Amino acid sequence: MGTAVQVENAWKHYKVNGKREAVLQGLHMTVPCGALYCLVGSSGCGKTSLLSCIVGIRKLDKGSSLVFGEQPGTNNVGIPGKNVGFMPQDITLYGEFSILETFRYFGTLNGMVKKQVDEKSNFLQELLELPHEPTVGVDALVCHKIWTYLRSLSSSEGTTIIISTHYLNEARKADLIGIIRGGIMIAETSPTQLINSDVTGSLQNAVLALCKKGTLLGNSGGNIDAQAVNRANKTRVTPRKSTVPKKQLIKESTARVAAIVRKNATVLFRNLLLLSFVIWIPALEILVVCIAYGYDPTSISVGVVNQELNASRCPEIIPVQGECDVDLLSCSFLSHIPFEKLELIPFELEQDAKSAIHSGLVWGYVLFSPNFSSSMYERVITGVDADQSVLNSSTIIVKLDDTNKPISASINVALHDALEDFTSTLLSNCGFDSRQGHSPLQYGVPVFGNDDTDLREYSAPSMAVAVMFFWPIVFVGTRFMEERISGMLERSVVAGVRNWEIFLAYLITEFFILLPQTVFALAVTLLVPAIKIVGSIYLAFGLLLLISCCAAITRIPVWFAVSR
Repeated sequence: MGTAVQVENAWKHYKVNGKREAVLQGLHMTVPCGALYCLVGSSGCGKTSLLSCIVGIRKLDKGSSLVFGEQPGTNNVGIPGKNVGFMPQDITLYGEFSILETFRYFGTLNGMVKKQVDEKSNFLQELLELPHEPTVGVDALVCHKIWTYLRSLSSSEGTTIIISTHYLNEARKADLIGIIRGGIMIAETSPTQLINSDVTGSLQNAVLALCKKGTLLGNSGGNIDAQAVNRANKTRVTPRKSTVPKKQLIKESTARVAAIVRKNATVLFRNLLLLSFVIWIPALEILVVCIAYGYDPTSISVGVVNQELNASRCPEIIPVQGECDVDLLSCSFLSHIPFEKLELIPFELEQDAKSAIHSGLVWGYVLFSPNFSSSMYERVITGVDADQSVLNSSTIIVKLDDTNKPISASINVALHDALEDFTSTLLSNCGFDSRQGHSPLQYGVPVFGNDDTDLREYSAPSMAVAVMFFWPIVFVGTRFMEERISGMLERSVVAGVRNWEIFLAYLITEFFILLPQTVFALAVTLLVPAIKIVGSIYLAFGLLLLISCCAAITRIPVWFAVSR
């Protein structure tokens, strides 16, 4: 004889619309070892919260909950673990599993081998399946078989059974009834005592009268019907704590981790289309970005206002190589501009060019003064001795729409290169050293990389890192949160699975998704002609894989921390 469950002064609160609402209010509960105990109460009265605290899923805000004299979760008590079986309020089963796969998964978590699982599954097939409520809505014969089996577990094997229901007809068959109303245990006694307390002999009327009066009968467990206690404790075997060897604990943990990994793999392969999408999405994203992003702008429309000659006539004037021709140097300058980069559009007036910028027809314009050619030649020849008027007339005025920095930067580079090429050619043709037209700042051969590296090659490493850090964890993370919110994860926790075992199992599962993701992402990167991997491709693969693993390691703990 002993006490299986002892709850004292239990308080539990939840936040509802920002306010703390008490679900359990100083509740007391006593369940003898081997009793068939029925917990009765309306929906929302606190039954589920109380049971979740008893099995160790949640913790009380105040008070104590002891199972076999120990707090749930204490070493060697086996709760959560093999010493408790828990059927939550919701179904919370894996829809991708068959019935046998479900049995084997939870059986493995509880330390059962395949033979034991098969034997139990055959036995349970005779009892059909356990519905939402113990026996409501099933055939009367099946109902009787289920209750007979529960009674045999209670009387012959000493198993303590707590049934939560709001159907009073079911409660008649229990040894003890605990009635909860508003988070308070208003009665804890035998069905016989409750029926005898009502003049009509109706259990329903007796419970109704108690609810109206708010009477506490046996709230501390002291007024339990003696006959019920005696019947509940015949041939009881009180579970004892046992010290499990360390090797056995490691073996059991390994089996649980392997079971969760197999479960995750089964869920993944039952959703092959989604799995394929998840594996390919990082590579596809890298491919799309490389195709659509990073090219140097071409055919940029730029206006030309040439006040010494209509710019539309410049193509007719072809400079003769080697001759010092100082007429129409504006046309000579324009001829050095690469036509594949800049598309030159002539304008008669500067105002027309400005209007074209406002209309979005051009990205800017270049303005030559009427005396540009003579002033430019004199400026080149005289150098520092050029007067103010020569400097002003030889200046090429450039005005741009600077709202698009890549476009304006490309225009600036093209004009700068054209000016340097034009000046060097002019000096060379006129018998001077062409180096005088070069900028004093000269760039040599790059130590690393190339001087023609485009934006795609530059941004590819950071883009690949960002994609591989974000995408690999999405599918498994979504699945994990779905299991947690739906309550499927609670079943595993009650079976004794610890957080670090879940963490390790999901990390292993994620690793086998990361491998093909990294391979495809790296392969797609190599297919882009502008991107070259200089160095070891194996090192690049290893770095991307490690980055993805870092993402998994840093995010999985967050899933445990966030609330619904």
